[in-house]
Amino acid sequence: MIADGLPAGHGYGGESAAIHVTSVCKFTRERLKIGTYAFAVGTHGHQQAKFRQQYGDKHVVFVDNVRKCLPQIVRFLRNALQQERKLVGAAD
Repeated sequence: MIADGLPAGHGYGGESAAIHVTSVCKFTRERLKIGTYAFAVGTHGHQQAKFRQQYGDKHVVFVDNVRKCLPQIVRFLRNALQQERKLVGAAD
């Protein structure tokens, strides 16, 4: 997911949306064994803490400058995929 903010939509936002996102991430990681990651563009302060709470410290990347976004995403995905391979015992 690439986001410019916390969950906010017509009728969807606030603490209930944050709890929902956190539960969906937990479900996909634990029950479905699918990694969930967030790339947060232009978030600062309390928003970063909320992203970390929802996605986990190792599952979120903060991007301040959109021009730097692609290299950060590629580097993060490469590292995440290598870690996922180790978790499932995949050969190189």
